[in-house]
Amino acid sequence: MSEFIKINGFPPEYAKKAFDDGYYLEALQTLHGWIECKLRELLLLQRTLLGASFDSWSKAWDISNEFSLNNASKALLVLGAITEEEQKDISTFNRVRNNLVHKMFYDPYNEHWQGVDKQELVNAFEKGLHLADFIDSKSCAINEKNNPL
Repeated sequence: MSEFIKINGFPPEYAKKAFDDGYYLEALQTLHGWIECKLRELLLLQRTLLGASFDSWSKAWDISNEFSLNNASKALLVLGAITEEEQKDISTFNRVRNNLVHKMFYDPYNEHWQGVDKQELVNAFEKGLHLADFIDSKSCAINEKNNPL
């Protein structure tokens, strides 16, 4: 019998708990994955603004899962859904996250490696929490505009 794992609950809250518990890589990776998903969602929501029919959603949905965080943010910039500054913030978060993850495994030949500076990690994590909230609010705004209660 196969076992399956998934994140239970709201991913930014899960990431915050992981971070507070000292699981820094899990926290950063969770936030990165969540931001990537929210960017893909925002990209798909652009279709509603362009009047795309529901019939074409399944193929678009599957294709959107092939977009990386950086590619999704670039596409959103091209569509005018995010600003250059917002795209730069997303790209910077991705670059810092990659850098920190690689630094965790840095092993210089002839010196003692202390590890990753915790403040650098805290700054990246806080930036990720802000981006997750910001991108989610953009999606919510489109949903509210297209589906007023």
